[in-house]
Amino acid sequence: MKRKFSDRANWRRILKKNYACIPMDEPYFRGFVTLYRIQDLRDPLWKEYNGKRMCLADKGYLWTQHYPRGSTSS
Repeated sequence: MKRKFSDRANWRRILKKNYACIPMDEPYFRGFVTLYRIQDLRDPLWKEYNGKRMCLADKGYLWTQHYPRGSTSS
């Protein structure tokens, strides 16, 4: 089984971060919500999509992900 982790521990470019994982059990969402805040990094992460260059990770950026309970993919 392939496992994915939301704490981005394998991101070597990140030098300092904050991470929180919050369980939710509400009628509109059951599962986990994660928040990842980049405080410092070696180099920003730039990617090109449809001919547009976009910065995906830089100092001060926030990532949030939702993991619904019972989901087989994330």
